Amino acid sequence: MKRFSPGLVSLILLGFLGLFTFIRFYDEAFPTASIDFKVSRAQAKRDAGEFLRSRGFGLEGYESCIIFSHDGYAQIYMEKTLGLREANKLMSSDVSVWYWQARWFKPLQKEEFEVYIDPRGRVVGFSHLILEDAEGANLARSQALRLASEFLAGQQGIDPGGYELVESASEKRKQRTDHYFQWKRKDFEVGEATYRLSVQVQGDIVGSYDEFLKVPEDFKRDYRKTRSRAGLLGTISESFQTVLFVGLIIAFMFKFRTGDIRWRFALALAVAVVIPTIAQSINSLPLARSGFPTEATLANSIAGWVTSASIAALLSGLYIWFVGSTGESMYREVYRENLPSTFTLKHLGSQEFFISSLVGYALAFAFLGYLVGFYLAGEKFLGVWSPAHPPYDNIVSTSIPWIYPLTIGVSAAISEEFFFRLFAISFLKKYLKKTFLALLIPAMIWAFAHSFYAVEPIYIRGVELTIAGVAIGWVFLRFGIFAVLIAHYVINAMIASLPLLRSTSPYFFISGLLVVGLMLIPIIWVATQSIVRKTCEVIR
Repeated sequence: MKRFSPGLVSLILLGFLGLFTFIRFYDEAFPTASIDFKVSRAQAKRDAGEFLRSRGFGLEGYESCIIFSHDGYAQIYMEKTLGLREANKLMSSDVSVWYWQARWFKPLQKEEFEVYIDPRGRVVGFSHLILEDAEGANLARSQALRLASEFLAGQQGIDPGGYELVESASEKRKQRTDHYFQWKRKDFEVGEATYRLSVQVQGDIVGSYDEFLKVPEDFKRDYRKTRSRAGLLGTISESFQTVLFVGLIIAFMFKFRTGDIRWRFALALAVAVVIPTIAQSINSLPLARSGFPTEATLANSIAGWVTSASIAALLSGLYIWFVGSTGESMYREVYRENLPSTFTLKHLGSQEFFISSLVGYALAFAFLGYLVGFYLAGEKFLGVWSPAHPPYDNIVSTSIPWIYPLTIGVSAAISEEFFFRLFAISFLKKYLKKTFLALLIPAMIWAFAHSFYAVEPIYIRGVELTIAGVAIGWVFLRFGIFAVLIAHYVINAMIASLPLLRSTSPYFFISGLLVVGLMLIPIIWVATQSIVRKTCEVIR
């Protein structure tokens, strides 16, 4: 582990090749949905507020928030029916799939407003939530229909003549009558889907409006069945994880009784997860506000969010402490090799850690290249399909955008590598005696736990990550736990930071660069320590 062996040099070269492949072909393997953002997040919120005020709604005293969202069924249906290129054309012109969702609400008050602004700046939906027994007029259906048609023509600039009324309903409330109308666009069809407009009249006021692609129910049902089967694969994986976890508990009990558990190594990494996870919970408050219930005060909602998130972070830290300390003991027993008892400046500046860092980066870059190559080949030869990614993520709606990729990278890397590599490989090697089985079984369990991703065929992520998991396990046995921890962190952080790096906003782009910079801390640290040591030797 202390020399640049041919295997290590080959892995580093493979890493360079993987990084080139990832950068060069990522967009071909994972195409991005075409969205022309003519309005920014801030502008969309201002436009939404102006729309509500133009409708006569006062917003004084209301809390507000805004997130980015989309209609998943509509996106997937159009991509599968038309192909990505044609779907992108329609989604950027005639069909509103992507939108900013602005919300105004008051704690302890049911009444609230939501406005949906598409990337071109059009209002494509709004809703005014009121009490069922709120006062209002009792219009006849014909009067309500005329009011709804006037709203479409006057407020939205839509010619009702281009649409056919296909649905209507009326409901008598305690103190008003509500009417609902839905129109179908006459000159538009995508497969069996149609473009619809809906208007709800509350008393004598238009209380909601929506534009949407009405996707066939058969498609939705079939897609849900597909995702349900994918979920079954994930459930089977979880059942095997449970069996492994029972083995971990039993192993812990035996080793605790014999005094063979060393706590300090895992404790240091548990703390490294808890602190950023709590920070991310606070950082996500702007996003959380979009879902806060109005039945409670805002202060109580925020306190409940932070408290539950902090408890979850602490439990995650305890889990890592427990799994890591047990895994370390199993690894020491099976492979007769000690892991460092804690993080020390001496260890972090050692040649061993330097090699682990190089291997980690090389493995991460090789994996990213493999990921791109796997899906390019899968699309060409196996009919692999995955939905296009939007060029925007709600990471940018958090208070400090770079905290999210950092937290995801650290927590997933430590928890998964401790369980599936440090513990599971050591445990299975002890009882099955076969190294290949000890690598393959946890790789498969880990891989198929990712079956919830919207990729078809549903087993393809399991196949992709099983191959990768065996390779990561081999690197773990050859170069140690720190190499795979660094690799897993870099992989997650790179992928999670892509929306920031692709943003045209300098602030978000710099946040993405900061994430990349944080990924380089291990190698920068050991390189600095090496320079310092050599300088001291020259001085002496």
